[in-house]
Amino acid sequence: MTESTKEKLITIASFTCVLHCIIVPFLVMGAPLLGNFFENIFVELGILLFSIACGIAIIYNGYCKHKKKHAGIIFLIGISFWGMHTLIELLTHWHLDIELLTAGTILVLIAYRINHKQTKSCCTTHHH
Repeated sequence: MTESTKEKLITIASFTCVLHCIIVPFLVMGAPLLGNFFENIFVELGILLFSIACGIAIIYNGYCKHKKKHAGIIFLIGISFWGMHTLIELLTHWHLDIELLTAGTILVLIAYRINHKQTKSCCTTHHH
């Protein structure tokens, strides 16, 4: 796989993750039929694991360029909230799951933004 192809795939994965984080909560809240689809534990775990895998690829790719850890740390905290959301939803009747999901999503988006800014500033400094 060429570096150009790899960059394109990472960009597509990044954009897809951002769209997923922004659009899916509205779909689940606004469309009861889709909400029932997402109540399936296997669908939910599949989406969670796929989102985490894409996020790791995005953050890791950026880290390889800029070597700054804070985006990765914020990303890990965000996905930890996603994991706590899933565990609380499965194991308890507490009603913190939406708050944890929202906080995790916000942190993951912040991590993506920081990673993107660091990668951009890193690339522009190398070209001068």
